[in-house]
Amino acid sequence: MEKIRISPRQLFCLIVLFELGSSLVIPLGADAGQDAWLAILAGLIAGLLIFQVYLYLYRQYPAIPLTGYIRKILGNVLGWPISLLYVAFFIYGSARITRDIGDLLFNSVYDETPLFLLHFLMLAAITYVLHKGFEVLARTGEVFFGIVMILVCVGILLVIFSGIVQFTLLQPVLENGWEPIFQAVVSQTYTFPFGQIICFAMILPYLAKPGRARRAGDDGVDCKRDHFKPDNRSGDFRSWR
Repeated sequence: MEKIRISPRQLFCLIVLFELGSSLVIPLGADAGQDAWLAILAGLIAGLLIFQVYLYLYRQYPAIPLTGYIRKILGNVLGWPISLLYVAFFIYGSARITRDIGDLLFNSVYDETPLFLLHFLMLAAITYVLHKGFEVLARTGEVFFGIVMILVCVGILLVIFSGIVQFTLLQPVLENGWEPIFQAVVSQTYTFPFGQIICFAMILPYLAKPGRARRAGDDGVDCKRDHFKPDNRSGDFRSWR
């Protein structure tokens, strides 16, 4: 593997920015009606649970990414096609999100700018950052994390003080039972954005402090035992300390 190392704080910033992404402009859980907040919360819990699975696999194979240990677990016959499906899945997802953001910019601000040019500028910026290296992307994420958090906090405060927030619209809670919520979780909030956290299974091997992967992913969960002692014979992090 390349000698790339990112800090737990950088990993946390990347996860938060990734989860926000275009989900800020998409009506998540809309199928659940006024219970959309429950669908989002349930999707978050499901995302945290699946992240524990990725952490477990990372502990078993700390030196290789997802596409590597898939072939070790399933063998080359099944592992190679599944690895290719992973790549195809994110190529499709990236293309779709690029188009969605381009349409949003075109319809809201740049209605006189060709859509092709908007997409080209976004892809050019992405290509430039990736050319500089993943560590540069991680450091850039730290900078943008602070900017985004300030904008989010200001936006929330402005909405609250505007007086348009009406909590009565959330009632009645569970008017149609749990079924619409479960349907919204399966079809919307779990798969996007929380389910897509699988991409970080490719990034975890680059973490400078492997024992803090869970803390970075779980946003401050106390994990005093998350320190691994490497087995000198294999290089795997198998024992706890």
